[in-house]
Amino acid sequence: MAMTPRERVTAAMNKENLDRPPAAIFTQSATIGQMDATGAAWPEAHKNAEVMAKLAAAQADVFGFECCRTSFCLTAEAERLGCVVDVTKKDAAPMIKSHPFKFDCMEGVYDDPAALMPADEFLKGGRVAEVIKSAAILKKNKGNDYCIVAGTTGPFTLAGHMVSTENLIFGMMMAPEEVDKWTAAITPYCKEYAQALIDNGADIIQMSEPSGSTDMLAPEMFQEAAGRAVTASLGATNGGLGNILHICGDATPSSTRWPPAARP
Repeated sequence: MAMTPRERVTAAMNKENLDRPPAAIFTQSATIGQMDATGAAWPEAHKNAEVMAKLAAAQADVFGFECCRTSFCLTAEAERLGCVVDVTKKDAAPMIKSHPFKFDCMEGVYDDPAALMPADEFLKGGRVAEVIKSAAILKKNKGNDYCIVAGTTGPFTLAGHMVSTENLIFGMMMAPEEVDKWTAAITPYCKEYAQALIDNGADIIQMSEPSGSTDMLAPEMFQEAAGRAVTASLGATNGGLGNILHICGDATPSSTRWPPAARP
């Protein structure tokens, strides 16, 4: 007997036997076609839980894929913590325009992450709260048939949003203790957000940590810079079906990559 989409994704997450692999998009899945078909479109779908949930379900409703995935960018947490974000376009993802904290390795000037808002307050407003609400809406409307996936930003990437990723990468070499301070300070926000999403209906958290790729960090730097914080946030959640870490870019050590000339 053929599995339902929810059964298929659940079995895949549990590494159980499948009738076939699930066709489910765990990363950002919205397209202009889905927006036009449903009437739920960016930028409103970034800001309003009802519209967000409708567009999150569109990969299943419009294209027949086998999960629902809420949130469509890596800026909701950053905006809530003080970044200026341009959330105005239907055909382009939100963009961070400014970083609220100073991290200057050349001048030796570093803002204190203690100035961040309390973690419990972080969850109660802005687009972060709307994403949490959207997970609950999806669970109610789609949870019997589909697994609900919620996207979050990894702690090293989010710390970079606070002080600029370029500054944070320079800091790995020039002021590693300051980098550790910022990543450690951001980690509880990532953990509490992921847990709130699970508690409100998300079956799976898909955390994106693009600044942890080998395009940004040497492989030997990953565990210290990002890996420990991922474990302490994404790896410390309870409930759900399990979690997925997604790293954009090349995640393999340089010694194992194909030579450029050999790439297809």
